[in-house]
Amino acid sequence: MDEVNYRNSTNNEEMSLVNANRRNITIKPGAKNEANFFMYGGATYQVTKALTATYYYGEPDDLYKQHAVNLVHVLPLGKSSLKTDLCYARSTDDGEAHVDNHAFGLLTTYAMGAHKFGLGLQKMQGDTGFAQINGTDPFLVNYIQVNDFGNADERSWQLRYDYDFAALGIPVPDLHDPPRVRRPRRPQSGVRW
Repeated sequence: MDEVNYRNSTNNEEMSLVNANRRNITIKPGAKNEANFFMYGGATYQVTKALTATYYYGEPDDLYKQHAVNLVHVLPLGKSSLKTDLCYARSTDDGEAHVDNHAFGLLTTYAMGAHKFGLGLQKMQGDTGFAQINGTDPFLVNYIQVNDFGNADERSWQLRYDYDFAALGIPVPDLHDPPRVRRPRRPQSGVRW
């Protein structure tokens, strides 16, 4: 890939790095926040019937490199199940930008019929926040449309409830953002978790 077409645009544009909020990602003096191309690849492997492992690598030219690993385990419990989604991403600089981030995420979901109850924990560690290309969804368990909780040293959690309306005979294919409670923990001097 060498350009993007954002959902609110009719033209193609150069890819750039998200540097909003408190990401602390810096671009070297005289350099542009642009990538001429984006290398991306990965694989998913079904380790067992209940365990899936995924690895992806992404590199926007001259901005950053990112390795992402994901393990998903589903434990059947009779008519219910317990799903554990463990994520880790390592982002480092590559030329024009300063990027240094470890992103850790855990989302555990108990499913019973059409109901799902979840608890998610997420932690950013390093000099900068999570690196991603503008206009994309990040590889973070606490991502929502209005916030991704990916700032430098930010920690967050969520309580989540999902309901599958198909159980009532109501097909709702694009309803993806269930009611959730999220709480960020901003880094403060001397405070860790």
